Amino acid sequence: MTKDNRNSTWRSCAKSQIINVTKAINLLENKKVEELIRLLSNEEAGLFFTGVGKNSHVARKTSSTFSSLGIDSRFICPVEAVHGEMTNLKDNSKIVAISKSGKTSELVYFLRKVKETKKKVSIIMIHANENLSENCDYLDFDLFLNIENEGHNYGVVPITSITLFTVFLQSMGIHIAGLRGFTLENFLHNHPGGEIGKIKL
Repeated sequence: MTKDNRNSTWRSCAKSQIINVTKAINLLENKKVEELIRLLSNEEAGLFFTGVGKNSHVARKTSSTFSSLGIDSRFICPVEAVHGEMTNLKDNSKIVAISKSGKTSELVYFLRKVKETKKKVSIIMIHANENLSENCDYLDFDLFLNIENEGHNYGVVPITSITLFTVFLQSMGIHIAGLRGFTLENFLHNHPGGEIGKIKL
């Protein structure tokens, strides 16, 4: 492979992600997104993000962003949760699960156990499986993101799906923070470190 071919490969992958993410966002149903915003905007509910594998990183990043924007949220590991950490979930808690297939065994096991033992906890799934509705009685709400492909020749390596989940959920955080009246002053007050901490208004 020549240098030019290598450049073409990374560039085409990057461009494909941008194209596929844009298509997926444009295909979202406004009513479904508005309902998700309503669910996530409940200030009285404890908000937890969860995922397995690469999507656990998306969940952690999303939780961190929401917290930075004044939205109380935490990451919960599906595996650790079923070994004692489900005690953190209260009756009005909401769990946002992130999974491309929506069928990851460790994740589904955790979510089913939550529904069995804590019936008032709301479970939300963000996924890319248009046939997920089958055997998903444990979900209170799901949002399908239409991912055309992962944007590269390996096919199954999660690249575009991770980008899409990240972009969409970060955008949700910004939107909900705005609805709550969260300001730049609020953000800077809670971010005294680093270069951001040096900003003066």
